[in-house]
Amino acid sequence: MRHFLLFIYDICVPMDTDDGGDVMWAQHLNHLRQIAIQRHERLGREPLGYIMWSICELDVYACLMGNGNCEFFRAVMQHNMLPTLEDQLPRLGPSLPSPYSLDEVHVMPPLLRLNQGVLVHTAKLAQIAQQCRTEAAARQAPTSPGTYARWQASVSRAQIELSNFWTQSWPDFLGPEAPQAGYNLPGRARYIFEHVSLPHHPSAHLSIPVADH
Repeated sequence: MRHFLLFIYDICVPMDTDDGGDVMWAQHLNHLRQIAIQRHERLGREPLGYIMWSICELDVYACLMGNGNCEFFRAVMQHNMLPTLEDQLPRLGPSLPSPYSLDEVHVMPPLLRLNQGVLVHTAKLAQIAQQCRTEAAARQAPTSPGTYARWQASVSRAQIELSNFWTQSWPDFLGPEAPQAGYNLPGRARYIFEHVSLPHHPSAHLSIPVADH
């Protein structure tokens, strides 16, 4: 928990680069990755899955912004540590038999499934974009049009996969996709819907740069 809190702190209150602020969050993330793997090996599953899920999201966001390469998320996928749908959120109470309230039972699983799938596809897109940036930074000679085309094709394929998943996984109970969709959802369900539909909507990734020109 200490490294998680320090990780969040370094994101919210970044230190000056001269004081190591550009690497502190990455160091905490690396510690969190090691801890997650050790806990998975010892416990079989992560009891605090919602914390792991939050770290995965922050890791993917950082990669989308050109920082890191989704190492935490990649480790989660490689070790089959992805939290179950119901573990993406804290429990309503330790003694309750269901992770959902009565008004969430039918709507929450499809929304969490959408949220999970979008993050998985977004992570793939983020890693491809980061690979392109790394390749561009390592080049000594000017980048050829053919290389730019290859980079853009890789990103475009990932964007199409994300868009197709979004369309196929859109919950029927939300009706046609519209700005007011999800307005009448229960509180937590509406939060999940707004969380996945705004920063993760496929259209938000169409302008991701694949390289520094």
